[in-house]
Amino acid sequence: VALEAERGREMLGVAPLIVERNAPLRGTLVAERDGSLAARFTPGDSLDNRHLILMRPLEDRARPDAAVGWMPPRRSPNAWIDIAAAGVALAAAGVAIHYKFRADDVDDRYRQLGSLERGDPVLKAEAERLDTYSLAALGVMQVGVGVLAVRFILR
Repeated sequence: VALEAERGREMLGVAPLIVERNAPLRGTLVAERDGSLAARFTPGDSLDNRHLILMRPLEDRARPDAAVGWMPPRRSPNAWIDIAAAGVALAAAGVAIHYKFRADDVDDRYRQLGSLERGDPVLKAEAERLDTYSLAALGVMQVGVGVLAVRFILR
């Protein structure tokens, strides 16, 4: 596969080919194979372009050029479920960590030797409440991770 542009011809590689550039390709892409007609096509304008090229043998003169078609990027119609499950899992993990750190700080104040707050039942209840919030968020995170695991296994 080569790129023909104003500055000349640049060999990009052999198929299957992935070309990563910072900007869309400019010029004409040419796909050539021994025993087949050359395929010429213009690359897309976006940064993520996929093309399917069906090379026709030289004996098949039904069409003057190879068939070239643009293929949109493959994305599962239910990819939003994966994205949502991952987002929920990450957010819940952050919430669980936040509440666990707060619960640990309150518990440290409850247990600190020589402190006026040592043994205060209000602090103990507060630490238990924050631990419960952390546990609930951890459960939500596990559900999100479980949904992702099941979806990946079923693929």
